[in-house]
Amino acid sequence: MALIFAAPSLRRRDNTDQSSDWAFDLQTAIGKARPGDTIELLPGRYPTPTVIAISGTKTHPITIRGPRRGRAVLDGGKTRDDGRHGGLEPLDGDFAFLKLFGAVHIVIENLSFENCWPNAIYLRSCRDVTVRGCSGTGGRYFLYARQTDQKPTKGLVLDGITWVQDPDHDMWDGRHTWPEVKGKRDHFDASFFNGAMLGAFDIEGQVVVRNCKISHAFNAIRMDIREKRIEGTKKEPRITRNRNVRIHDNSFAFIRDNAVEPELGAEDWCIYNNRFYNCHAAFSIDGVAMRDFIVLANWVLNDRRPGLIGQDNQGGKVFKFLGPPDKTGNMPPRARKGFWSIFNSAQTRTTYAKKGRTSEWNDRYTLLGLYDAEYPENAGPPREAFDRFEWNDDVEVQDMVCNDPRFPKQYRCEGTKLPGAVKVVQTFDLCDFDCCANHPLGGWNGELPPGEEARDLTSKAFKIKRVDGSELHFKSGLSYGAQPVAAFDLKEL
Repeated sequence: MALIFAAPSLRRRDNTDQSSDWAFDLQTAIGKARPGDTIELLPGRYPTPTVIAISGTKTHPITIRGPRRGRAVLDGGKTRDDGRHGGLEPLDGDFAFLKLFGAVHIVIENLSFENCWPNAIYLRSCRDVTVRGCSGTGGRYFLYARQTDQKPTKGLVLDGITWVQDPDHDMWDGRHTWPEVKGKRDHFDASFFNGAMLGAFDIEGQVVVRNCKISHAFNAIRMDIREKRIEGTKKEPRITRNRNVRIHDNSFAFIRDNAVEPELGAEDWCIYNNRFYNCHAAFSIDGVAMRDFIVLANWVLNDRRPGLIGQDNQGGKVFKFLGPPDKTGNMPPRARKGFWSIFNSAQTRTTYAKKGRTSEWNDRYTLLGLYDAEYPENAGPPREAFDRFEWNDDVEVQDMVCNDPRFPKQYRCEGTKLPGAVKVVQTFDLCDFDCCANHPLGGWNGELPPGEEARDLTSKAFKIKRVDGSELHFKSGLSYGAQPVAAFDLKEL
């Protein structure tokens, strides 16, 4: 198991023991690596993109890491204009500083990526790849993943990534609008921002995103699949890609569109113990077929409006569902089974859910605090918890606590199920803080302590059946709202 040094250019690395090692260019160093080897980059700015088509083993992965002192910056030398794709997602020929093809058991750690448009890392048909402790500034995607039908992509771990897509805050401050990023304005195309920290298309799954800090981005996590991957029936849907995803202990701040967004289909997802600060939508699941999708113990605080007053798409919501039918009838809600949002806390200037439709939803033990409708610009009545939401027999909101003065009476007359609903004057005891746009959570400490009226409420025992036949058992006596997942004493998630 060798230690191989890389440098921005070929040079000799002098050691303190009077010996010396060659430091190769990064591509050469990678080409020399064998299972168990470590490639260590010397401090400096690396200008040349690299292909990784080698593999380690389960017990002897190949590690590519930054220096123990100083920084190794992988500088793509690209500008935002290089990130436009005309609506297409990245392909093999598009720029990425690191491209992985068919690589297995690779660890990438402690590297910094700058000016990498559209991608910092791109991979196809890779297994058991861990990217940890890295940082990125700019780029349409930090990491984008694809596969072939013969060789899947799975076993992907992103751990401790710090990514700031828009360091100048052009999206949040309104210099680039939501329609411009979506490519819906003729006078300017800002679609170079229409990406995410993690993007994927039609990969098998087994993905973990943890301990990451994503801020000033259009999206944070966006994973798409093909229509043909949705199988089964309305009561028993099966999704054959985008499976087994865990998203936990991350912070998402100043997200102009969506923080967590599966596209078309998702199976066996669990999203827990994350902090969401000023996200236009924390969870975007419109038009998504789902099986075993759990949103558990997350904290959400929305107290700032994105963009300038009067610009499009400033409203926002915590849960984004499929919108109301248009004149053509729109699509019906997708098949869902086992969609749960439980023990979450949200204090927001937006609605919890609005103008939405879903075939199934089970929400329990949520603490929901609502600011004034135009907070913080103008005073007024609080937002409604549910605004023009379409209820059906498979939607149940149980034991929700909310300070909406219309709650829960107004929603009961819409034919909803709201057993155990509690109206309070103040849901949380909030501490004042000075918002700082450069802080990972804007200066918020990530806590939402329950107010006096909600503090002593405790839950009843219930269970959730999983897609694999196992069950999650939630004991009685738990506090309402978000809390560390260890409090639930679950065997696994």
